[in-house]
Amino acid sequence: MELSIYKQKTKNRLERILRWFDRDPERIELRATRDWNLMLIFFILINILILITTTIFFFSINKRELLPVSELSTDSIARLDKGKVEKAAGVIEKREAGLQDLLKSPPKIVDPSL
Repeated sequence: MELSIYKQKTKNRLERILRWFDRDPERIELRATRDWNLMLIFFILINILILITTTIFFFSINKRELLPVSELSTDSIARLDKGKVEKAAGVIEKREAGLQDLLKSPPKIVDPSL
């Protein structure tokens, strides 16, 4: 008795699953909710996958496994091109001086109606 009930339940479950793959034109129902549910499930699964991969990526970078950072040593400092560093610092100083000039000078208000 119990075996026949179990068989019937299994058969009902199998029929529900196979109904999704049935291509008989007389048995096809047009239901928009099914399509929207499939799209919703698809996008939720894609978002979960993206969330998992970004989390793994974040923690691998945080543990410094993916992008290792080495500390500066005296050798690496000695290999720097001092001329290029001074040139870059000079550009930054010029911009800083220009910004200070702009901050100190009053703005000129031009009235277009005159």
